[in-house]
Amino acid sequence: MLTDASAMQSSQLPPVRDWDGVRALRRQLEEHLRQLPEEPRRELAMVAAELAENGLRHADAADGTSCVLVEVDLDQSFVELRVTTRLKAVERARNVLERVREIEASEDKERAYVERLVELSRGAGNATSELGFHRIATEGRCSLRAAHDGDKLTIRARRVL
Repeated sequence: MLTDASAMQSSQLPPVRDWDGVRALRRQLEEHLRQLPEEPRRELAMVAAELAENGLRHADAADGTSCVLVEVDLDQSFVELRVTTRLKAVERARNVLERVREIEASEDKERAYVERLVELSRGAGNATSELGFHRIATEGRCSLRAAHDGDKLTIRARRVL
């Protein structure tokens, strides 16, 4: 943990450009958060990987490449991950924003996660499972926020320590 209550550390990790980068991100984040206990460190690495995977999968890539930017704020009381990707498609961005709002508005995030699993088991759903944000909220114990500004989609996942 940080020893100075007023000190917040902000860092930008190397951009994630491919699936190998997602695996590297997990290792980099665990190393970056080495002062935290193992459980939140591993959970936050999973959160970062989920967000980076979504960014790679759904981002706009005019030249066939995607780039996901990952920033970390570390404070004595929380860790916040900010993951930004290029996304001009307003409808796709709106879907992400709505999914995040639904999860955050849920009084019982674990129940919402299980309900989504049941829907999937019954064949209800689209091509993507939409489980990533549920995993982040329940397994990662994070609150979520999302913003779409121009061609940038930013997802924030905050874990209270």
